[in-house]
Amino acid sequence: MLFVFKASGQIGPSLPLLDKTIEVPKQPVPATDVGQLKGTTFDVLRLNMGKFAGDRLNKDVKDGDESFVVTKTGDHKFGVSFNGGTSHDFSNIGRIEAFGGQGDDSIEFDGVDVPMVVDMGAGNDKVDAHTSSGALTFIAEAAMTPASVEAARIPSPAATALTCSWRRRR
Repeated sequence: MLFVFKASGQIGPSLPLLDKTIEVPKQPVPATDVGQLKGTTFDVLRLNMGKFAGDRLNKDVKDGDESFVVTKTGDHKFGVSFNGGTSHDFSNIGRIEAFGGQGDDSIEFDGVDVPMVVDMGAGNDKVDAHTSSGALTFIAEAAMTPASVEAARIPSPAATALTCSWRRRR
């Protein structure tokens, strides 16, 4: 005689093993490698500011008062931070572009030795490139003056070529 006993069911109350949602904080992406610089093997790095603020993806993604620091960390390597946050590293960079928008924006270029193209847009903006040796092309609103934009904070004309272009505010 063979007895087979088959039982299934729950003994005791149902208890979850883990019932907690853990939020992982995501930092804003301060810049984007937008592709190869024509005629070179290097890439163009665009700061995610102004009309590109949404490309930061996390936290503050609106065009307003924005602050960036771009620091040379190696040969064609740069760290970029946004509003004092964590620095993100980018490599193989041959030019840096920034297109500001609304608000009072600031960009500090620290030791940058590649060309920089900066269009600050509206607002009381500041650009500090006094420790950098790369050529700086600066475009500003007509209502701004060189005194209100610290683009001239460069040690000497021999160290950095500065091209300024003024356009009319529309």
